[in-house]
Amino acid sequence: MTNHQFLNDMITADLDLHLDEQRRIDQLVFTPYSNFPTGIKNRLVKKYEKQPFTEAIIADLQKEMRQFPFIKTTKQPEVLFTESNTALYLYVERQNVSQFDGLIGFTNDDDGKVQFNGYADLQLMNILNKGEQLKLYWKNDGNQQTQFNLSGEVPYLFNTPFGLKASLELFKQDSTMMNTKFNAAVLYYLNFNHRVGIGYQSTASVAGTENFYQAADYNNQFITLNYLLNKYQDHPLFPQKYQVTALLGIGSKTEEKDNRKAAQQFAQLSAEYLWQINNRWYAHQKIEGSVLNSASALLYNEYYRFGGIHSIRGFAENSLLAKTQAGLYNEVRYLLAPNMYLHSITDVAYYESEDTNDLLYSFGLGFGIQTGGGLFNIIYANGVQPNTDFKLSNAIFHLSYKTQF
Repeated sequence: MTNHQFLNDMITADLDLHLDEQRRIDQLVFTPYSNFPTGIKNRLVKKYEKQPFTEAIIADLQKEMRQFPFIKTTKQPEVLFTESNTALYLYVERQNVSQFDGLIGFTNDDDGKVQFNGYADLQLMNILNKGEQLKLYWKNDGNQQTQFNLSGEVPYLFNTPFGLKASLELFKQDSTMMNTKFNAAVLYYLNFNHRVGIGYQSTASVAGTENFYQAADYNNQFITLNYLLNKYQDHPLFPQKYQVTALLGIGSKTEEKDNRKAAQQFAQLSAEYLWQINNRWYAHQKIEGSVLNSASALLYNEYYRFGGIHSIRGFAENSLLAKTQAGLYNEVRYLLAPNMYLHSITDVAYYESEDTNDLLYSFGLGFGIQTGGGLFNIIYANGVQPNTDFKLSNAIFHLSYKTQF
């Protein structure tokens, strides 16, 4: 206080305040997870270091940390103040989120040869501590239909906001056809769970010399636009709150028989959301659609294939063919216990081919339980097609047991 004065029985003075500069976050420390993915760490450091040290900024950082499914926070952040430095300690550990689900058997075909059937679904995440993803899927339905998919994605290459993804898909139907699809894209990460990209997709299809369908050799190429948005939540049974994926392509196909070319465009969209009604009741909805537009008639081996546990349930896997299809898949879920739930199934799908269009329905029930080894699901669903009677004997069981490691 300065400039003291005594006036009319009162003392007055000037109060000089010298405020220190507002503290800013100078350092982020990730502990004890010393191998925290470098690319992701650098993006967080760039975003939050030198930001004001406030509760709002720390809350935003914690919220973003919860969106990495492969890490878990062990306790609240702590701060270390020195005269010239503010270090924020984030207590995180690596979390096992890789999954495997599979069932393999074998039978003898008509020629006495051993024929393997079943499926294997392997999903690896962050096993190299790069935030990467690797997926492998194989399925043989024992009815001359085989599917093999291999895909991978690496984020934040060379500490930039760009990443790469690529996939290879093989589909074989007895001696009718063999499709080989390749897809690659460069992605820009708005954040880890929100990305856009541009890519290339091609398909080479070989038809059998003797087939009963209008299948023929062809190949196509597309320039593609990619989009993905998802959000995770802290829930042992339902970790994903929502997800939106979209893929658009423009290109052309060439039929090998007469070297005829035709312009083509396609669009694919998938969006799902989990609504929480109260502590026990949830509603899950998924919208899915795809369309393939071609300047010439589509061949049998060009159609989209759908049906099964990943689309409209109650139908055999990949048993439905369409050039345009849209589906709404609904579940009402009820928690019996923190690790156990029942759910209903009400699916509806519309599809078009060259000479027909139909509306399909599916009804059923499901049960899921989280065990020490993974998540077990059983689904009983009955698919209904137009002009057919509803029969319980037509129902299909879908089983899965996803082991986490």
